[in-house]
Amino acid sequence: MSNKGTGTEYFWDKNGNLAQDYNKQIANTSYNCLNLPTKLQFRQGHMAEYLYEASEVKRHVKHITTNKNLAVGWRNLKDITVAQKANEEVTDYGGNVIYEHGTLKMILTPEGYRTLSGTTPTYHYYFRGHLGNSRILTNHSIPLAQEISTIRSAHFSKKEPLLSF
Repeated sequence: MSNKGTGTEYFWDKNGNLAQDYNKQIANTSYNCLNLPTKLQFRQGHMAEYLYEASEVKRHVKHITTNKNLAVGWRNLKDITVAQKANEEVTDYGGNVIYEHGTLKMILTPEGYRTLSGTTPTYHYYFRGHLGNSRILTNHSIPLAQEISTIRSAHFSKKEPLLSF
C-alpha cells in the first residue's frame, strides 16, 4: 500500500522522529529517551532492534525476518514468536570491531578494514579523493597497476594505470 499523492506519506512523533512511512512500509518505530530508534517494524512483520550505550554509540543490532506475512497494523508493534521467525541476524559493535552472531566479522582501520574468511584475513583499502571521500575500495588480490576507468576524468585522453611501481 502506498499513500503517494494523497498528502500523507509519513507520520512523526511529538519529538519529530519518524513514526511510520507508507512508502517503505514501516508500520511503527519506537525510540529511547535519547531519541534513538530502538525498534522498527515493517507491515510484513520484519523487525530491527537497536541497543545503544549512554553516549549514543550503537552497540547491538538484531534483524528479524518472519516466515510469513504478519500484517502488522499501522502505528503498532507486534511481538514475533519463535515459530514466526524465519531468520535472525545479530551484529555487535565494539569500537572498531564488528561481530556477527558472535563471530569476528570485520576490524575497521583508518586505511580501510580487515575481514576474515576462516582464519585467513583479507585487507581492504580505501583510496581517497582530494576532499577525503572514498573513491576506490581495493584489496590485496587486485594489482594496483590495474587500469581503473571509473576515476578517470574527461581530461585524460588515454587510459593510464592508477598507480604503478
